[in-house]
Amino acid sequence: MLALPHEFAPIEAERLRLRVVGPDDVDAIHAVQSRDDVCRYLPFAPRTRDQVAEKVAVWARGDALRADGDIVMLAIERRSDQAVLGHIHAALSSVENASAEVGWALHPDFAGQGFANEAARALLRELFGRVGVHRVFAWVQPENLASAALCRRLGMRIEAERENFGWLRGGWRSLQVWAILDREFAAAEAGAPTPVAPDFVRTVPYGTQARPAPDPALPAEFSGIRTERLRLRLLTTEDVDAVHRYQSREDVCRYLLFEPRDRETVAAKLAEHAVHTTLAARGDYWQLAVERLDDGALIGDLYFALTDPEGGVAEIGWTFHPEAHGQGFATEAARAMLELAFGELRLSRVVAELDPRNERSITLCQRLGLVEEAHFVEDLFFKGDWASTGAYARLAPAPPSPVE
Repeated sequence: MLALPHEFAPIEAERLRLRVVGPDDVDAIHAVQSRDDVCRYLPFAPRTRDQVAEKVAVWARGDALRADGDIVMLAIERRSDQAVLGHIHAALSSVENASAEVGWALHPDFAGQGFANEAARALLRELFGRVGVHRVFAWVQPENLASAALCRRLGMRIEAERENFGWLRGGWRSLQVWAILDREFAAAEAGAPTPVAPDFVRTVPYGTQARPAPDPALPAEFSGIRTERLRLRLLTTEDVDAVHRYQSREDVCRYLLFEPRDRETVAAKLAEHAVHTTLAARGDYWQLAVERLDDGALIGDLYFALTDPEGGVAEIGWTFHPEAHGQGFATEAARAMLELAFGELRLSRVVAELDPRNERSITLCQRLGLVEEAHFVEDLFFKGDWASTGAYARLAPAPPSPVE
């Protein structure tokens, strides 16, 4: 249970003080955020003083973590002379899963003196100790060797290597996720580090050809898909009995985010799904029935959701009745959806997230050409215990090379 709301009083370290940024910090923050060499690894272009002043005005009002998405931006202040060396933030990623994100930026004049390490370590102590989070993570570009080295010094491990993860300032950006758990940090602080898991290493390449800028064909309505043996259509409230037949089973729900459902719950969910017919904004989704053509039987369903409309990114998922296993139906249905995603919808990447214990879904991902790109350790509080998440992804095919 997190200790929320958590208001950030100044955090004192050996040489530093971390405090919520205020209006008097505009010039010092601008000195950091106006530099090309600093913003090279940040998700924004160098900012003008007016842009920084607008951001600081927002940050100055955010002095507490209360709910998902809350961010507290802290000035890194040297205690000896009150100089602001940079900034560091904590963002509450998920209250339910007790996770937080951290990130930092330091003026190059103060690099190489251990200030970033001291500030980050002090913030982790606050998050693990007083807030009570279970997991802290950071996004790092692979080229950002200084931040990667800092993550390593903090005891964090690589959990993801995600290529072409976002389009930023005219080019695709790849990202790593570094993370650490509460008990790992406590052990490291006590001088006896005990890593729960090793670094994730992506063993299969996506391919090296350059891919064009995202240009998704949105909004999109689902008009149905026919394959050799299947029909894909939007689920309706009339499908309640067929869906209940497999969503009520323990073996089907073992790796799903919900317990077996009764008929009433399935009916309510289908009514909720029925209004989602258009993909346009983040979070829009289609819940699709998978029917056999020969007898019209509904044998499972596919989930397809937009996670980043501007970047052309979607997530795919599937659930099938065990009686339909081992006959290639899931592969046929999911492959048809990927063809639609990279063809008519012009998406850039499709991701599947799954329980790493779900060997059947892992095999399906591999058969579909999805590459394992992440293993998030204990990132999910799942049916009363901590569970991990695997992520597999496929990029849009690269355009053919020009003929010379």
